[in-house]
Amino acid sequence: MAEVACAICGCKEKNCLAHSLEYNVWFCNGKCGAGKSHFFRFLKMTRSTDIDFPEGNPLHGQEIKCDVCGETSLFSLGIFESDSGRTIVCSSRCQFDDRFKNEKNKKFIPLITDSSIAEEILPFPENCPEELTQAEISDKINKIVGRERKQNKTTLEKAKYTYETADEYQSIFTAMIRAESNSNTFKTMKEIINISNVKWIGKRKFSFPIKPSAQRNITYAFTYSIAKSGHAEFKEKAYFEKYDEKEGRIHMFLDVDSDNFQADSMKLRKEINSATYQRQLNAVETFSNLPNSIPSSIKEFEYEFWQNLFLGNFDAATFNELNKIERVVPISENAPKLNTSQTKACEAALLLYTKTIKTV
Repeated sequence: MAEVACAICGCKEKNCLAHSLEYNVWFCNGKCGAGKSHFFRFLKMTRSTDIDFPEGNPLHGQEIKCDVCGETSLFSLGIFESDSGRTIVCSSRCQFDDRFKNEKNKKFIPLITDSSIAEEILPFPENCPEELTQAEISDKINKIVGRERKQNKTTLEKAKYTYETADEYQSIFTAMIRAESNSNTFKTMKEIINISNVKWIGKRKFSFPIKPSAQRNITYAFTYSIAKSGHAEFKEKAYFEKYDEKEGRIHMFLDVDSDNFQADSMKLRKEINSATYQRQLNAVETFSNLPNSIPSSIKEFEYEFWQNLFLGNFDAATFNELNKIERVVPISENAPKLNTSQTKACEAALLLYTKTIKTV
């Protein structure tokens, strides 16, 4: 093995280093006074699963996933040892699988314990060349994975209840939309979601089980790059189709035949969906240029009323008079449903509006 060193502190004790295949860097299992090992900090910040252990380690060259269910999250795995040998399984359930019930001299070692890789699996180094603070370690890891913190933060103007002009409204909301887009792009960069027990329906559709608490990570708002577990390149795009509550499975689809077809475990990388923000920007631009695009069927006074409504300059009684609903507009069956938070937000907004009307 060529000479390698920990990307955080420079430690060169080979048997104490683990290799990130995705980023091609090494991290030691030493804490160096920081309370958490450098390799643990890297895993915690990236949720990376494409790792390897040094030559001579029993796990060297082995794919790190549960032999029973295919789970790849290192925080859920451990080593099951018995007279028959050792295998990697989930710490919560699969170590109690029926296949192991007759094993003798059983022992389970969690892969991660006490903010480090278990010492029995990856030894602690005797000396760390450099002690760093938690913040310094985080900065180094962010730099490695391309998530450097921006030093110059933009201060946005606060949203208001009323706006003097359409230009002011447009200026404030355009800045907010762009800032949110940039922020989400930064947050989702290199964010990996590991999936297992993948079922394929042809070469363009697949599904996988997901915990209810993690379901919100897969939505219409993002596209997802996919790759086989153990492979670094994300070459294909997948899209959210639906969440089957009864099965507890996410269904996704691709536009082309997948090279990952029949893969049992994969990883997803969230990509920002710029179309969502472009629609918002177009809406703000259309609002400020409405006189040029307003249909002839809409009278000028109605346009002025609706513009003032957006700007917050409106009389509640007048709004109620002009906003009579003649019929309910049906929603397409294929339209995405509101989630719990969105439903509550709408209910709260309607309740607040109703109270406002009653006070006029």
